Formats: sequence, structure tokens, C-alpha cells
Amino acid sequence: MMVEKYELDKYMAYRIVNRVRAEARYVVLMLMLFTSIISMWISNTASTSLMLPLVMKLHDDQNEEVSNFTKISVLSIAYSATAGGLGSLLGTTTPAMAVSVIRKMTGYDISFVEWCVYGLPITLLMVLLIWVIVFRMFPTDVKTLSYEETGARKLDRDQRLGAGVFLFAVLMWVTAKIPEPVANLVGWSGHGLSTALVAGIIALALFFFGLLDKDDFRKAKWGTILLIGGSLSLGDAMETSGLSGRIIELLLPVIRDASSLTVLVLVGFLGLCVSMIASNTASAGIILPIAVKIGTQTGISPVILGIMIGVTTSLDFMLPVGTPPNAIAYSTGKVDMSDMVKAGILLDVIGVLITVALAYLLWPQLI
Repeated sequence: MMVEKYELDKYMAYRIVNRVRAEARYVVLMLMLFTSIISMWISNTASTSLMLPLVMKLHDDQNEEVSNFTKISVLSIAYSATAGGLGSLLGTTTPAMAVSVIRKMTGYDISFVEWCVYGLPITLLMVLLIWVIVFRMFPTDVKTLSYEETGARKLDRDQRLGAGVFLFAVLMWVTAKIPEPVANLVGWSGHGLSTALVAGIIALALFFFGLLDKDDFRKAKWGTILLIGGSLSLGDAMETSGLSGRIIELLLPVIRDASSLTVLVLVGFLGLCVSMIASNTASAGIILPIAVKIGTQTGISPVILGIMIGVTTSLDFMLPVGTPPNAIAYSTGKVDMSDMVKAGILLDVIGVLITVALAYLLWPQLI
């Protein structure tokens, strides 16, 4: 909220636009990388809402027909915001939900940095693949961009103070629990404060310094918070009522004799498919307790299966209902449903397969 209020994200975006002097496709790549980075720290909805008007303004400045280039840029920004949200516990709802359910059902706690180790490789790989695939699917003759210099005024006092608080928050989150090899090297395992407690401390600091006030408190996305709470409650209800156990009983004949790789593929695509027809938050609330229980019943790490659902339920690029960035991109009128399906279905499959590959080959070494 503070980053958006003082337009620190917009300031950095304009700085990038003013400094990049390269071919059009590389300008798009730089904007995609920036979008994915800010999506790790603010919601992917907010980062898409910020970057799309900037991209549209760049296109309005062109003196030539941009053909597919506007479509490419709109899809690239929305998709990279979705991918960026997976890189931390802040960008979208499902990673934090996965951490919460895993902690409650298994006792295993995943820190902010540990989630980044799982999610950030997926973010980076997906951003690069999105860039390649979208440019391949929608050929364009645009090679260079011509645009006017956009003034980026110096940061005022409140913006500098806000930036300082933001950097302090990042430092606190990444030092909560130091990875073991680094901890052994420096002799310090981290301060031990939870991500939620750090967020509470930062919120108090923002009010103390006058960067936020009661009006900002009213503007908080309480609907999203209630949606997360409701989805977690739904998962608890499924667990308490025995519904998740009953579902596992129905699934066991199918997965009992299957290899661990097959189970990972099935769980990964289950998370993706449900998120195509329901919100990613609701999908995670329904599937997370089931996935963790599958792990306890099959001998596959329930932590890995929970992390997979935290990723794949926010990995839909095919339909507007899949994620908020998709809906925002579609609402611009620059992208047809057929365009989104054409690019998104391939990215969906690749995204799940990348997640499965990491879950099978790398993640067991991290737990």
C-alpha cells in the first residue's frame, strides 16, 4: 500500500523506460523483468495495473503501425506479473496459504527466504519463456520504439522515507531464517520473527512516521484478506468434517501404485485445472489439505505437494478468470480470448512441467 501511495513503483518504472535504449523486444523484456520483481513485493494485480498504462503510453507515442506489438506487450506484462507473484510470499495469495496449511498439517515451517528458493527459479524461467513464446506466436514488424523522455522527478522526503522503510522490511523478511549453509558460515541463524510479525511491525512504523493514516487503513484490501481467511477456513472445514479424507480414499486406488513422478504430475495439473474455473485463492483453499494428505498417504513429501499447489493454483495464463492479471489484460480490449488461450495453454503446460521437474529433482534436496 505504501509503495503504491507514494508511487515508488511508478518512479522506478519510468527510470527504466528512460534508460533503456535497445530493440523493442529487449525493452519488453526489461519491463517484464521489472514487473515480475515488483510483483514479488506488491500484489500482482497492482503491478499489472501500474505497468499496463505505461506500456500503452509507449505505444501511443509510436509513429508507425504497431500491429501485434501492443498485444505482445499487454500479454507479456500480465503474464510476468503472474509469474513474479510466485517468487515470494507477498505477490499473490496462494504461496502464503500453502505455507500456512503446511505448517498446520505437518509442523514444517517455510521461511520467506526458503519460499523464494522454491518460487524464484520458476519466476525467472517463466518470464524468459513467456518472452520467447509470445513473440513467436504473434509476429511483429516493430523493431525499435520511439518515445519522448518521461520526466522522473527526484524523490521527496516522504518517498525517501517510504523507500527506507520498504528496504528495512525486505531486510527483515530475508533475515528471519538464514539458510543453514549461510548460517553456519556467519554464525547467526536469523532473528526468528515470523513474516506476519514483521509485517505488523512495518505497518506500525508506517503509521508512526506518518506515511499511512486512518484513511489508508480503510482503503486496505479487506475483501482479499477475508477471501484468504475464508478459503483457509474452507480447507479446515474439509479436514475437520472428513471430506478431504473421503476424497483421498477415492483417489488412493488411482495413485497407490503410481510412481512419485506420476503423482506429482497429477497433483500439479489438478491445481492448475481447478484454478481455471475458480479463483486461485479458493482453489488453493480446496486443494491444499487434499494434496498434503496425499503426501502422508503415499510417502511423497507433503511439504513438496503443498508447495506445488501453492504454485500451480496461481499458474494459469489461459483464461481471464485464472488470475487477476489475466482479467486486467483482457479488459484492455487489446487481447482477444483466442489470443489468450493460444498463448496461455502452452504456458500452462510448460509451467506445470517446470514445477514438477523442480519438485522431483531439486526440492527434495532442500527439505
